[in-house]
Amino acid sequence: MLKRGMRALGHLAFLRFGVRDRILRWAHNPDTAKSVEFSVPFFGSVYRGNFDTFIDWSVYYYGAYAREELRLMADLLASMHEPVVMDIGANVGHHTLFAARKAKQVLAFEPFSEVAKKLRQKLRENSIANVTLFEFALGEKNENGVYKKPKGHNTGTGSFISSGNDNETIDLEIRVGDEVLEQNGTQDVHFIKIDTEGFETHVLKGLAKTLSRCRPIVFFEVSQVARGQPDNSLKTIFPQDYTFYLFVPNIIVLKLFRKTSYQLAATEDHWPDGNILAVPIEAMARLKNCGKFPSFTDFQ
Repeated sequence: MLKRGMRALGHLAFLRFGVRDRILRWAHNPDTAKSVEFSVPFFGSVYRGNFDTFIDWSVYYYGAYAREELRLMADLLASMHEPVVMDIGANVGHHTLFAARKAKQVLAFEPFSEVAKKLRQKLRENSIANVTLFEFALGEKNENGVYKKPKGHNTGTGSFISSGNDNETIDLEIRVGDEVLEQNGTQDVHFIKIDTEGFETHVLKGLAKTLSRCRPIVFFEVSQVARGQPDNSLKTIFPQDYTFYLFVPNIIVLKLFRKTSYQLAATEDHWPDGNILAVPIEAMARLKNCGKFPSFTDFQ
């Protein structure tokens, strides 16, 4: 009963996230939660999760992990015809499972087998046939990289970037994205999501030909770790005529409340930590006219 009550609280999206999160963490701390499986509805699919995994814990209590990211993805994919999606850093399959119901095809990349098997399980249990799972990472050259395993309940913290922690390491395969797509016979890519814990620069460099040929919309994370690397100007990797926006998922109203939407703030010269949306100029008119974005003034 307590979990159901807390789940109802978590789904009150009009309340400020921090308020809900403090209460939920007090009632059922995701960092110490015991292994208990559950199944809940998830945007037309069934999501089987476990409370000992932070993303799953978030799905149970909030309905989704990073819900506004999914809202943005839904708006973008709705503006495209039979979109092909790349989910790079797919983790346990949260974004992949969501995109599978809205895209023609999803190419999911997750090199860490312990979480990739959870993604595969979700696909199998939902009889999803339009997702191809690649169990290796993408980068700018073909090699084996030293991967620091995630520690604790957050499976999204594994990384190929040395961060000075004492996490256990394992060698995992890295391949050039352009070559993988060519070998897979992928003719076009419309949307790319990248969440690779500081490895985004290497991923994008390995997709340089795809960015020029397909000119997809790209949603990727920027962190101090990524910006601290040599030659870290992600903007220069993109072809000409791309515009960049900072994704703002929480819009606070009267301190305790929030808008159940997101904003896109133009950001050309300085990229703060957060998620960036890269949009080619030819996609602007389509996005303005699709009638789904919260503010057309963001695209100026």
